[in-house]
Amino acid sequence: GKADFAALGFSLHSINLQALATGGASSRLELTGTAIPEIIQNTEVAEKLKLNARLDVNADMRLKGEQLSGDFRIEVPANASIRISTKATNTEQKLKASSLVGHIDGKAINTDLNLALITNDFINARMQIDPGAEQVINGQLTASLSDFSAITPFAPQITKLNGKLDADLAISGTMNQPLLKGAVNFTNGRFDVDDLGISVHGFNVQAKSSEASSERIQLNGTAQSGKGSLKLEGYADVHGKVALSLKGTDFEAAQLPEAQVLLSPDLAFTYDKQY
Repeated sequence: GKADFAALGFSLHSINLQALATGGASSRLELTGTAIPEIIQNTEVAEKLKLNARLDVNADMRLKGEQLSGDFRIEVPANASIRISTKATNTEQKLKASSLVGHIDGKAINTDLNLALITNDFINARMQIDPGAEQVINGQLTASLSDFSAITPFAPQITKLNGKLDADLAISGTMNQPLLKGAVNFTNGRFDVDDLGISVHGFNVQAKSSEASSERIQLNGTAQSGKGSLKLEGYADVHGKVALSLKGTDFEAAQLPEAQVLLSPDLAFTYDKQY
């Protein structure tokens, strides 16, 4: 069988499901089977994504009156891969065994995502969603990434990207207005921009929830190039307000045979979606 989920950007084919249904005071449906996911490509986008994976599906659901409850589990066996292709590059990310586990109790949906890469990078996420009118959410996201080869097809100008990305976030609020508490850190970064002849190092960026307001994210960053440096400070909030300052001295922005460009900015930027 085949099913398209165009709004979500993917389809399933080679669907092979077995269902066992029983009735009574509460109806029960047990599902087991497999399916092959496929990303629906946007013809206007140069980058093409291809999944080489199989989904193993298990579900045990009950319906009593209008209350749906039960458990489901979707697993991706080890050695699945995601291939990202452009005219110039072809990158493949291998996965370890990964899973999405969920529980529905009629009033809330609980999910637990465990995505593991062969490089020991990982993304773990837990989320509870109340499907009621307010759509209240609660969750936790942790991630650790050090392999950024998947970025190469999207930014071919940047090469030799190294560093470490760590995230530890608590999520609350509602689907329409989520609130984040915690931090995302990119540390010890370095990369080359071959077209400009520069090598950027000491690249560090932090996005951290503000202690003064749960609706505000503090932003800080540093970078060095040549004998100079840049420093970024500011914040962004859930209402669409952004305030940033960028200062630096003798930051090498280009080192070419015909020109050397050094930047010493002292800039301020503000944006308010409400105006």
